[in-house]
Amino acid sequence: EEAKRDESGSVSSVVAGSLLGSELRCQAKLLGVPVTVLSVKSVLERLMEITEEKKEEEDEDREMLTISQRVQVGF
Repeated sequence: EEAKRDESGSVSSVVAGSLLGSELRCQAKLLGVPVTVLSVKSVLERLMEITEEKKEEEDEDREMLTISQRVQVGF
């Protein structure tokens, strides 16, 4: 079955979310942990990656998340 694509030709967020949810459930089952625990861990790891990318470039007075970081997170 071909994935649904939006106007730009990329896989729709619904399909991507469904695939992500399915993968999280599989991984949680393999690890023997609740899906919510694995989900939170994944989100926190991604936030750490995003904030670390800019850490060296900016001083201590910066915002918690820059505009580009907010876009990456989906805010």
